[in-house]
Amino acid sequence: LLSACGGGVGSGGSGTGLASYAEGVVSGFGSVIVDGTEFADSQAAVQVQTAAGASVNAQVKLGQRVLVTYDSSNAASVIQILPQLAGPASGAPDSSGWIKVAGQWVKLVDSANATASRPATMVSGYTSLSAILAADEVEVHGNWALDSTLNAWVLVATRLEKLSAPGVSVLVSGIVHSLPSST
Repeated sequence: LLSACGGGVGSGGSGTGLASYAEGVVSGFGSVIVDGTEFADSQAAVQVQTAAGASVNAQVKLGQRVLVTYDSSNAASVIQILPQLAGPASGAPDSSGWIKVAGQWVKLVDSANATASRPATMVSGYTSLSAILAADEVEVHGNWALDSTLNAWVLVATRLEKLSAPGVSVLVSGIVHSLPSST
């Protein structure tokens, strides 16, 4: 299953019993709302994949990127949490909200600069963004966007969470923009 960097909805096909998929950012609850679409989640298994590749039970949080498997009545059967980056932070963000995580550019959006298309970054485990220290292990969710100033793909963060224990691995995801001609 491949999806666009901004999320979206895809169908497993037509007919009964086939699953559909939606990938995006959790924007609300009352069920679970993903990029404005509500999915009943009372029977859904919520999972996240560990560094070893095992799926474990988890809790959905506001601002997380997720993949929802759902049926024709918008009832979710599985909600897979999809962090985009996990690893060491470079330190507190600069005055424009830039930080690096696992060597990748991340844009943190404060409430003063939030818009409908770029909501404020949810932050967990810190009293303020300036409390982020170099080498803090963090997990970041969001949407990848091409930044013309940096001439690079950056993660516009919707959630940054301090991890309670140092990671044993680093997670980096992103957009494939080219392949060698031999592939």
